[in-house]
Amino acid sequence: VLPFTELGMPEAEAYFGAGLADTLSYKLGQLKQVLVLAPSSTRKFGGPGQDLTSIGALLGASALLEGTVRRGAGSLKVNARLVDIASGQQLWSGSYDRAGADLFAVQDEIATAVTEALHLVLSPEDAGRVTQTLTANLSAYDAYLLGQARMATRGKKQLDESVSYFRQAIRLDAGYALAHAALAEAIFLSSAYSETPIDWSTARVEAQAAAAQAQLLDAIGGEGYLAQAFVAMGDNDLGEGKDWPREYIGSLLLKAVELSPNNTSALKFAASYTDSEEEELELLQRAVQLDPRSGIIRMNLGDALARSGDRDAALQQYLSSIRVSDGKFVPAHMIVPFMLQFSWGQVDEAARWAGVFNRAYPNRDNTIGLLRALMGLGAWDKVEQVLNHPPAEMAYDDPVLLRQRVVLNLVRNDCDEVESAVARFEQKLSDLGGNSPQNVPAAVILEAARTAQGLCRIRNGQLIEARELLAAAQPELSNLAFPNIAALALRSQILLAALYKANGQAELAQQLLEQLLTAAAGVELLDVQGVGFSRFMALAVAGQPDAALAELEQVNDQGWTADWWLLDALAFDPDYAAVMADPRFKAIDRRLKDRVREMRESYLANPMPSAEALKLADIQPAE
Repeated sequence: VLPFTELGMPEAEAYFGAGLADTLSYKLGQLKQVLVLAPSSTRKFGGPGQDLTSIGALLGASALLEGTVRRGAGSLKVNARLVDIASGQQLWSGSYDRAGADLFAVQDEIATAVTEALHLVLSPEDAGRVTQTLTANLSAYDAYLLGQARMATRGKKQLDESVSYFRQAIRLDAGYALAHAALAEAIFLSSAYSETPIDWSTARVEAQAAAAQAQLLDAIGGEGYLAQAFVAMGDNDLGEGKDWPREYIGSLLLKAVELSPNNTSALKFAASYTDSEEEELELLQRAVQLDPRSGIIRMNLGDALARSGDRDAALQQYLSSIRVSDGKFVPAHMIVPFMLQFSWGQVDEAARWAGVFNRAYPNRDNTIGLLRALMGLGAWDKVEQVLNHPPAEMAYDDPVLLRQRVVLNLVRNDCDEVESAVARFEQKLSDLGGNSPQNVPAAVILEAARTAQGLCRIRNGQLIEARELLAAAQPELSNLAFPNIAALALRSQILLAALYKANGQAELAQQLLEQLLTAAAGVELLDVQGVGFSRFMALAVAGQPDAALAELEQVNDQGWTADWWLLDALAFDPDYAAVMADPRFKAIDRRLKDRVREMRESYLANPMPSAEALKLADIQPAE
């Protein structure tokens, strides 16, 4: 159902044509016999003279309903037609010249006419759903449409405004079930998207009451169940004390899907609350079919396909999520290189896509993604080029870039430049009041700086100085939770433990290693950059060669390359040196470095993805 074109209506009522289409989508979407595309996918279309065949093909629709609407003082004119996409023939058309108060009757007549034109056989219950009175109050309906228009943007200010409009709709018509359900959803979204702390314990009271009222007013609709699920999710994610079981939330969502089979929000969230991989894929595939231009739903499907092991299909969905959002879907810019590099070990391909995104949309996240891939390849000259030409939003002395510059100089064994970069980093943090941009904990970046400084001192034979440096920094660094570490795989604790061993302080060394291994015990390889290498190094220094080599073998099988250049950094430790001398280590190390070299050569020879893949993402990379 395309947005109806508004004729002669003031700009303040520009929401009305889309709102009329949304209402018709809702009425027809209550039927199980027909798939009705989500307004979020159809809202950008509509208007006179459009190529309906092309639009239908783009959306995967077999028929399109379009029309015009003119609303004046007490009058209403609506023209509508249903077009078959395959033949281009008009299946039905209707014109309505009525009093403004007859809007709801016109909606019912159009929806009924469409079901007849599609030759749907409706039960009395289905016919009642199509013509169900949602509200008889025009002012309440207007307020509801204004709220929906704002909620669709997902902007923080607009979400807050949507809450006010839904409250207004309820004040005008306390029996408006959809307004109650929408209010609960808007409160949840407004709280979740807030940039400042929200007192959910207060907000939930209104949201819970609205959700309960929605279900009470419309017991056979799915929106009340969906609203209750939103409140339960809010309790778990934002509240304190409540902890609703996944099974409970999942049951609410599946009930919403059962009663409102074309509700893509219900499908999307139900997929995330099922423990069945098959059911998750089925729900998400249906959601994509109904909302084909939703980037987030396609990305969710990509995640599910990746978990099922279907890499090619997952990548297709990730790239399609970029295409359907006109290239601007930032989460996919981040997930594509990440999955290629860390899930699938295709670091050269990760660097290609990260480069495409960074050229087309230069920003902090895309720059970091590109640096991460280039460092994984050991393409150090390319790393330096990126560091020397940051995007406009990242200053040359940005703390994250300074961290990467520290690592680059460490790899090049230029310890003077390591010290210089660390000094600039510390000055930058001081200028920023101790905080790093984008809420990155300063200590995360400091971890890399201190580790690099310690390694430089060791390389210069200054073991005592290295130990004193790291011991002085340890109280601050040891407070970091392991999943927050995104610096070097070689944690400062491991390096300090090896230095304590060299100084005969075996007990202190063991304490640090146990602390790190305990913190990393439940962390999956993909949860934290470098956790596998960290565990390998800690186990090797702890004198557990078999466990250490098993960890390294797993890292190698995973295709991890992010910190391969550090594998010989602890060679001064006798236990670690013994592991390095083991034929098993030499075999793994050779395979890893051969793979890195082959991928680096492949990338440098061809730094662009295939033309076919670029077409799937529909991004035109800047020269």
